[in-house]
Amino acid sequence: MQTRAFGVLKASARLAQAAARDPDDLAELDTLVRRTVTALRQLETALSRAE
Repeated sequence: MQTRAFGVLKASARLAQAAARDPDDLAELDTLVRRTVTALRQLETALSRAE
């Protein structure tokens, strides 16, 4: 579960860095948003299975 939580942190940090570096690169931001959402869903799944 810690791995999944770290994945969410890492993905969101990459998104934040990209947004600060080049907020007009919508293709890159869209990709990173999707990766962040995927990481969050993986964490949600892991939490649901742990219950």
